[in-house]
Amino acid sequence: MGLGKTIQALGIMQYFKADWPLLIVCPSSVKFAWLNKKALRVILLSGTPALSRPVELFSQIRIIDPKIFPNFRDFAIRYCDGKQGRFSFEAKGCTNSTELALILTNNVMIRRLKKDVLGDLPEKRREVVFLHDDSITMGISNLRSAKAAYNGAVDKESKHQCLVEYYHETGIAKAKSVATHIVNSFFYDDAPRRKVLVFAHHQVVLDTISMHITKTGLRSIRIDGTTAPKSREEQCRLFQEDDDVVVAVLSMTAAGVGVTLTAATVVVFAELHWNPGTLKQAEDRAHRVGQTDSVFVQYLLANGTADDVLWPLIQRKLDVLDSCHLSSDSYKGADNVQKNVINTTSGIVEYFPATKKNKPNKDEQY
Repeated sequence: MGLGKTIQALGIMQYFKADWPLLIVCPSSVKFAWLNKKALRVILLSGTPALSRPVELFSQIRIIDPKIFPNFRDFAIRYCDGKQGRFSFEAKGCTNSTELALILTNNVMIRRLKKDVLGDLPEKRREVVFLHDDSITMGISNLRSAKAAYNGAVDKESKHQCLVEYYHETGIAKAKSVATHIVNSFFYDDAPRRKVLVFAHHQVVLDTISMHITKTGLRSIRIDGTTAPKSREEQCRLFQEDDDVVVAVLSMTAAGVGVTLTAATVVVFAELHWNPGTLKQAEDRAHRVGQTDSVFVQYLLANGTADDVLWPLIQRKLDVLDSCHLSSDSYKGADNVQKNVINTTSGIVEYFPATKKNKPNKDEQY
């Protein structure tokens, strides 16, 4: 995530040049070579080796040294609270995390923090904004139905499926309010010149935001899962170099990794994501090597929506990763401007500065 891993990789590659051929595996968005050969050395470079759970580490550790954990089931039982679920074996928890952290750091993991390797990188500040304007009533009946289905689900599988739909309807309900907030907050008359990254997950949310931004006359780019690699590169270059292009509307999964957009100093999340690692990666499209200004990050939430479920879930996952020394960022380092803004939401929210937009309307509980 902007820590200079590419430079480190090139140095290691050169050091072991006598052992080549070399196989390089990387995300398609940053792919520059595939050499289908056997390698004598294996090095994994990642700012987020696990997005949310320790179980995500197993296959990576096996690639480096399969002797450390030869059996998945044993690994899962010991470190992932592995147990037989209703339909299959499940490994979604975290147990003995201190022991796992010691094994990782003593055998396969070298950890570098941003503050250690990028001491001159400007600060990153986060804020949460609760949206309460009338536009959130758009699609309110669907949101109400999705919420009722989620609250009424009894088993884990149906609960998850209902949450997916609830999450989708939340994005739709918030989209117009998000777009209005961005224009009013960052592009008002006489506003200082700045560039803004807007991240969302669902296509319909990206569509709504893009349409609203275009109607205001602001020039923007858009990158989502349908954007061709060549076009992606051109869009990024345009955003970085053209002063008149001030907004980038981006898919968290399609543009959250492998791109540098340091021309932006503001990052806005229209939607949340299941994995905290995805959010952090997206933040660091702007907060990385090459950034000369401080970066301001806003998370836009709405009470009575799926945000009430996902927000605390994100904090719990961050706590799990921190216990395994896989993440030091629990979002608790942000300045506290207004603590415990809303009693129905706990966990990560209380560590953010919070701002309320407009007054609650009669439908906000939905």
